[in-house]
Amino acid sequence: MTSPLLHLENVHVKLQNQRVLHDLNWSLFSGEHWAVYGSNGAGKSTFFKLVRGDLWPEHGGKRIYNLSGTPTDSPIQAKERIALVSPEAQDWYLLQDWEQTALQVVLTGLFQSQLLYQQVEDHDQEMAHRWLDQLGLGHLESRDVRMLSQGERRRVLLARALMGKPQVLLLDEFFEGVDTPSRRFLKKVLEEVSENTTLIYSTHRTTEELPFTTHTLTLNQGRLSEGRPELKTPPAWGHGVQSTEQGEVILHLDCPETYREEHLVLKNIHFEMREGEHWAILGANGSGKSTLAKLIRKEIYPAYGGKVLHHGQEVSAWVAKKEFALVAGDQQYRHKLNVPARVVIASGFFDFVGRHDPLTPEQKARVDEVMETLHLQDLADRPALQLSQGQLKKILLARAVVGHPHVVILDEALDYLDAEAKILFTEALGKLAETGTRFICITHHMLDLPEFLTHVMLLENGEIQFQGRIQDLPAERLPGI
Repeated sequence: MTSPLLHLENVHVKLQNQRVLHDLNWSLFSGEHWAVYGSNGAGKSTFFKLVRGDLWPEHGGKRIYNLSGTPTDSPIQAKERIALVSPEAQDWYLLQDWEQTALQVVLTGLFQSQLLYQQVEDHDQEMAHRWLDQLGLGHLESRDVRMLSQGERRRVLLARALMGKPQVLLLDEFFEGVDTPSRRFLKKVLEEVSENTTLIYSTHRTTEELPFTTHTLTLNQGRLSEGRPELKTPPAWGHGVQSTEQGEVILHLDCPETYREEHLVLKNIHFEMREGEHWAILGANGSGKSTLAKLIRKEIYPAYGGKVLHHGQEVSAWVAKKEFALVAGDQQYRHKLNVPARVVIASGFFDFVGRHDPLTPEQKARVDEVMETLHLQDLADRPALQLSQGQLKKILLARAVVGHPHVVILDEALDYLDAEAKILFTEALGKLAETGTRFICITHHMLDLPEFLTHVMLLENGEIQFQGRIQDLPAERLPGI
């Protein structure tokens, strides 16, 4: 009988002195392709780290690798032959203060390192160019990876993983933040990869399941569970509550050009948002959606002659950020610190990271109110460092709304949330909308758009292709699900 590539027997794993995986018994064989399911905090990311050898089992459990024909419990073999693409890997590159090009990041995959220290041979350079071209990134290879869209960075990390010719490829929530055409394209790439590589991937969405999957496993509170959870399927588009009132203009953009690192990203942006409106901003990876959010909040500025007005006035960046709060994917790594989730939420009053000034009684009451609205009481005292991507996303929403902002910008805010969490999340958004909070929702998934949205903008290559009421968006312009 063929030996498994990996065998787990009675394996437990602890993080920060807390057991997060319990009594795992599981084997992986060559040619299998596994889908991993589980709610936020179920232990999926920890499971991937265990498989790759980044975490050790507790004493008494067995983890045996047989990737080269010789069984061993050493993770050295695994690190050479198992590649992992994860949100944490992407966040690491965002956290650095120095520039690394997409090509440099891909080349680090040869050495299983995060930075490029070694000399690279010409044939390795050629292989990196080929992977970048195959993944549609050849024109971006000299760009700073921090300036790419989330979907583009995900492709860079896939190219990096494939440079090492892994036997096993682990994809942790790989498709989050990836637009619909890119998902279709990447599924075809992964199908080709699967002919010679064993794949294990996690997802919360039916649209992200890979057709060549052979096996599934479900984690429930760190334990292997029978069956698989029910994944939500996207509803019909166009359930928004339409506003007929013409309220006061709360945001006015007149920006002929907006650059990031000398690259023209947005062109001819002319936009107004009025009181009572809730907007969706749609577009492919790299179309400029996240840059538009930063422009609104004055984290970046338009080229000479451009105007960003709040309530008809030029305001400081501090006022803009207070009035237009943001929940975005690139906030995850900044707030994944060893401080209680309650502190992360309270820091939203002051726009600090990891701390806050002394709170007034009113502010303390507001923190409690927001946690109750978003059902976060069980996470309040847990360190943010221990939270899953989905759990931290909910904490960041609470942080955004705690200071009573006029508008909340949700940039792919439902990424990494399980089906139940999405229901609670969108219900909470509805309650906030009823009490006067306005929303701008940026997403690739129609399922992630709350029903109360009234207007939509479609961005393409940095330009507005449509803006207006949701019901007026032509069906042929509607992005695929």
